[in-house]
Amino acid sequence: YGELGDNTEIDRHVPTMVQSALNFVEFAIGYETTCGRTAAGAVYCWGDGSDGELGNGTFDEVDLPVLVSGGHSFVSLGSGYEYSCGATTAGQVYCWGDNSYGQLGNDVDSYNENPTLVGVPMAHLRAGSALRQRVYTPSSRARHLPSSRRAAGTARHRPNGSP
Repeated sequence: YGELGDNTEIDRHVPTMVQSALNFVEFAIGYETTCGRTAAGAVYCWGDGSDGELGNGTFDEVDLPVLVSGGHSFVSLGSGYEYSCGATTAGQVYCWGDNSYGQLGNDVDSYNENPTLVGVPMAHLRAGSALRQRVYTPSSRARHLPSSRRAAGTARHRPNGSP
């Protein structure tokens, strides 16, 4: 899906340079999506955007970094299964992508292709919960689900491994 950011969709087994003039100070790797934060606080994402997880206002797949919309200045970011979140310099948390299980922190059960303000200020989030960086593969994702859902083939990630 282009999550390597090298303008291809080729699997690589060696470190590969992101094709961009941007200098990233932090990366968050999600499922088929990668995001990077610059020292200036801008966040760019690339890869599969079919659930809005690129945060650029589209549901497109892109092979190179695209700017996350909203003009926010982020100090940290994290990604999960088909969603990402970032904490701003103002102490607010914004999330974008798949919200099927409420992982974006709002009351809407849908996809958000633009950053959406989380209803809880960053100071109230437990360290490592909303902004923890994770890498999920189909097999590791399934380990977080009840055995009945794994066996039925209906695996979908839920935050903190809840059923």
